[in-house]
Amino acid sequence: GIISDRLATAILRHAGRVALNAGASSTVSEVRPSSPSGAEATGVTTLLSYLASESEGSLKVQGWSASGGRAEVVSDAEGTGGKAVKLTKEAGKSSWVLEYAAGNGAALLQKGGQIRCRFKVSGALAANQYVMAFYWPVSSLPQGVALTGDGGNNLLAAFYIQTDAKDLNVMYHNAKVATNNLKLGTFGAFDNEWHTLAFRFAGNNSL
Repeated sequence: GIISDRLATAILRHAGRVALNAGASSTVSEVRPSSPSGAEATGVTTLLSYLASESEGSLKVQGWSASGGRAEVVSDAEGTGGKAVKLTKEAGKSSWVLEYAAGNGAALLQKGGQIRCRFKVSGALAANQYVMAFYWPVSSLPQGVALTGDGGNNLLAAFYIQTDAKDLNVMYHNAKVATNNLKLGTFGAFDNEWHTLAFRFAGNNSL
């Protein structure tokens, strides 16, 4: 996320039935102190993650809060550690929300990094279904950083997965009117296989 370091949160929203792989994480590059030779060493800091194979899949133990649905840890041969978490939206709820206090999110814009999640969808294709999304709000953006579109929100991440009549598409929530949101790409024909959604930030306050 970015700028409101203490207030910034990473929100993972899910509509319908979605399974998350054990390795959902957000990472940021970190420049460490110079080595004795004067060379600069670069490492990686994990700001937030969730692993279904750790702490018996407990969201609370791993720092997450949840609302709007039910989480169930299930066995999955393709999941990291052989586990995944299955999320089911409660009747009458608009979405299933996982939330994590992100801490110093400004580093993701400044130094670069990646947000990533593995997911798969159960059931049959339903057109115009929201599958999952990344939302990362901040109180303000760095000077000179401007988001595209007319969404009017300070969101480091505003990406979601949505179906159409046949495909599983990656969308950018950057417009006030949903039909004007930007299509970034597609996973192709809808299926029930695992997919990885990842966004890389180059650093230097670039989006």
